[in-house]
Amino acid sequence: MNDSILTPSFTETLYLLFTINSATFAVDMEQVAEIATINDIKHAPVCFHWFHDIIGSETNVTAYNYPRALVVKHKQPQTAIIIEEPKDTVYIPLESMREMPGLVTRFTNVIWGAAFIGGKPVYLTDLYKIDIFSEL
Repeated sequence: MNDSILTPSFTETLYLLFTINSATFAVDMEQVAEIATINDIKHAPVCFHWFHDIIGSETNVTAYNYPRALVVKHKQPQTAIIIEEPKDTVYIPLESMREMPGLVTRFTNVIWGAAFIGGKPVYLTDLYKIDIFSEL
């Protein structure tokens, strides 16, 4: 594996990777307060949203073999995003990130960019852009 995704620098961000169907997504770990099974969330009350619903995908919930909940940090209402069990955490260099074209962001602003890890695309997400949150 490339050393640049294992060792942090000032121009890199730690991301949590997970896959739904054949697409790999990355969530900035700075936006995550907790990762838990749906029944083990420590901070209640929490509202739940399926990740595929947030990004406007037609994915069926059966695509989630081992669902986990990401509790979003610093947002109200307190919200858990249900994802497939995370696969890994990696540091992604800023210079390898590319913004999504307007055609994609027109349908979902949650997926803001992409990067290639191991020769495969990873879709970068911003949980703070989900339109359910109110300002603190």
